[in-house]
Amino acid sequence: VIPLRKKATVGVDIGYYELKLGMINQASEKKQALLDFISIPYEGGITPKSPKFPLFLKAALKNFCGRKRNIAFWTSISSAKVETRNLKIPKVSKKQIDNAAYWTLKKDISFNDDEMLFDYEILGDIVEDGINKIELMAYIAPKQEIAQQKNLFEKIGYPLSGISIVPFALQNLFRTNAVPTTGKDICSLFIGRDWSRIVIYSNGNLVLSRGIKAGIRSMIEAIAQSISKSQTNLEAETAKPSESSIFGLSDETYILDIEQARNLFKEHIAGTPVLQFGESGQVLQENDIFGMIQPALERLVKQVERTLSHYYLHFNRERISTVYVSGQMSVYKRLFTYMREQLDIPVDTINPCLLYT
Repeated sequence: VIPLRKKATVGVDIGYYELKLGMINQASEKKQALLDFISIPYEGGITPKSPKFPLFLKAALKNFCGRKRNIAFWTSISSAKVETRNLKIPKVSKKQIDNAAYWTLKKDISFNDDEMLFDYEILGDIVEDGINKIELMAYIAPKQEIAQQKNLFEKIGYPLSGISIVPFALQNLFRTNAVPTTGKDICSLFIGRDWSRIVIYSNGNLVLSRGIKAGIRSMIEAIAQSISKSQTNLEAETAKPSESSIFGLSDETYILDIEQARNLFKEHIAGTPVLQFGESGQVLQENDIFGMIQPALERLVKQVERTLSHYYLHFNRERISTVYVSGQMSVYKRLFTYMREQLDIPVDTINPCLLYT
């Protein structure tokens, strides 16, 4: 047990299917230590939107923190709801930076000041086409979403110290050299349930962020459709003509069992070589599952490729040294091999728990 001589920080990740809690402490001037981490699946009909969720969250935090009181609580909102832009503004005085940053972003993104929170971070001075400029990262975030998170934690007696998004959290890892980047340009690929996010960092600073409508759900649905179609075809082949017409068995019939397909997907990306499906005991090899999800993977990697091409063309930076995969698919080793072959770039993952042990 590490004594809490300084304030600890607890990160709260409210996911679709589980709650993740992590606690770190400042072990030294330049190093943090992971004190505890837990993942709690939702059960009994609990979801982040259910009326019982505040009590569930309160009980989880109480058990996780125990009697510790000197704690700063942080959570995040979906990065899909936050717009970020890398901007270059004229070299102006400090008093004029706010105004210049605001109107430069306003030209690029139309937003309502009453609905969105605007802020920015100065990255430094640069010279562009012989002209001195200030480079900054500006963003807008929904005030209502922020207020909902603040109210939730205040209601259960654990007021927040801050709210962030995952791309900014990863930026902290790169800036503090917890993940050594040696000043190189790197890419982060978060693969989520319904969408994914591609983020590029240069010298530890977030430069480009792009959300795409491609995620794990499309892969799970591809598995469900492939298996359902094969089962339907098998039944059609063994059924008498009259039976086929009665039960409507045809090539277009899909009996989707998403939950079963999700379980197959989880076992597959975890490295299970042979899987059995359904009551029939149908055996599926690793290559069978990979073949089902490969079209979705190909679309995802193509989006990464296009984003990198856009980055090289418009930002004139160094080539990307590494692509870091995060999210549920960060355990999927075959994905890394596939992406390396397609992009010709090293692919790795980041495990924050290992960084602080």
